[in-house]
Amino acid sequence: MWELISDPSQGGVFLGSIYVPVAGSKYHQGKLSSGQKALLIREPANGYDKNAIRVVDAFGQAVGHLPRGTARWLAPLIDHDQVAVDVSESRTFTPRTFVGLNLYLLPAGLEFLMIEDDPQDYLAAMHQMILELWNRIQLMTSQKTVREVGKHLIHLEDTLLWPETWLLLRLIRCRGRDLEMRPEGARALRSGMELC
Repeated sequence: MWELISDPSQGGVFLGSIYVPVAGSKYHQGKLSSGQKALLIREPANGYDKNAIRVVDAFGQAVGHLPRGTARWLAPLIDHDQVAVDVSESRTFTPRTFVGLNLYLLPAGLEFLMIEDDPQDYLAAMHQMILELWNRIQLMTSQKTVREVGKHLIHLEDTLLWPETWLLLRLIRCRGRDLEMRPEGARALRSGMELC
């Protein structure tokens, strides 16, 4: 059973955007051209990945899936109505296609932005530290500093964290991109790397 990802117009607060490659596009008939609109469909019954999120073109043709690493933290947030997602844009640099995901905080997700003074376990403590960093990063204007912080956070990729914490980490990494000029971002995409 496929479920169309919730509509962010339902009162969500914009958190930020991330760019991710579309995985498995060579196995699907749908194609995205740069700038073309795409939709996301949650596939909880997918036999290969219970967190699968399919990317479809404007005609409903499957283009591929969000990368497993992204779907691992994004799917639980969607399933619990904590965030809504829409595709802001698509960019194709042969052979890879990337989609920009706009992330919106829904009322059920407000709790994960609450500051807790004395977290009592590892996961809560890590979340609070990343939340504090995310709050501070929003005020920074030095693209170089923000990008450097984001690069060092990549080392947390293999760490056990809550899905809400993963969301904040990705947004922190993308804050540097938000401060960059667009042509530099395009070069990063052409090199086949995620923008953030």
